[in-house]
Amino acid sequence: RGRLPPLRPPSRPSSSSSASSAEDDDDFRRLAAAQSSLLDEASSLTRSLYRRCLRSASVLSCANERDENDFREREEAQRRGLEDLSSGPISMAPPVDRDNELRSRGGYYRSFARENFDGHWDLLGEHGFHIGAEGGSGAATTTMTPRPWRE
Repeated sequence: RGRLPPLRPPSRPSSSSSASSAEDDDDFRRLAAAQSSLLDEASSLTRSLYRRCLRSASVLSCANERDENDFREREEAQRRGLEDLSSGPISMAPPVDRDNELRSRGGYYRSFARENFDGHWDLLGEHGFHIGAEGGSGAATTTMTPRPWRE
């Protein structure tokens, strides 16, 4: 599911001519080069997308107008609760900490992005995309580098 089959050199019948054998080898090399090029491009796109996700998480960790209104309302509610202790139960909620809440939100989105990239790596990573025959047949094998988007 979602994985490319391994690229294997063309099988050669025992009575093939040396000309068709050379053509088969050339075809295999061209196909392997094309697959390697696609893998490099996919790796580059993945790293670019990951960096954009991290930048988006940084933007989300900044306060906006809605956040400021929410902080003000909560701070006012805490102030009213402290001024009128006789009106009912005392709130045990911690004081509003804007920096901590915004930093936590940014960390949550960065972690979410990392978990998703790691999950997809597990599906498509080292054994999902590769070139060459398996089992050490002497054919060149290229695999993706481990988690290229890691910080």
